[in-house]
Amino acid sequence: MMIQISRPVRRLLLPVAIAALLASCSTKASECRKLSQSVNEIRPIADQIQQEGKKFEAAAKDAGVKNDLPAFKTAAADSAKAFDGLIGQLSGLISKIQDTSLKDETLVGIKDRYVQNATAINQSFQATSQALTTISKIESSPKGLQELKQAANSLTQTATKMNTLVQEESKLITEFSTYCEVDQKQ
Repeated sequence: MMIQISRPVRRLLLPVAIAALLASCSTKASECRKLSQSVNEIRPIADQIQQEGKKFEAAAKDAGVKNDLPAFKTAAADSAKAFDGLIGQLSGLISKIQDTSLKDETLVGIKDRYVQNATAINQSFQATSQALTTISKIESSPKGLQELKQAANSLTQTATKMNTLVQEESKLITEFSTYCEVDQKQ
């Protein structure tokens, strides 16, 4: 059975249907902007973490060339302290992203996977900080040498895991950009 809709009712329903379609597009666009803004707040912290890592590498290399254990330990302690502060800031932003209210199911899925990945990245930074703290406390002894090797292994494993997590983050950002870019073209 087919329902006949009169011409005046069709004229009335067409603008309503168009308005509903535009509203859903603008909702998606606003949710894309909202999620993008939340995620982009992480960028300055990520840049600081990267700078701190480079700073430690340079200081550690310099201390190694000079065979200066105290300078190496100081560099590790300073970097661990800096990482700890940045880890706290990153945790707060991850919570903020998690709390971002979205209705679009695709964006919710992307957000949830991004939060999961960012949490794993933050845990890797915590492992890095712990290894650096261990390094900062080592003694010049056989036991200290063993602790240094374990901390160095931990840093290597964490760096490998971090590379995988950064690749996953890139995929999520591409997926997000593709999904939200399609919306902007409509």
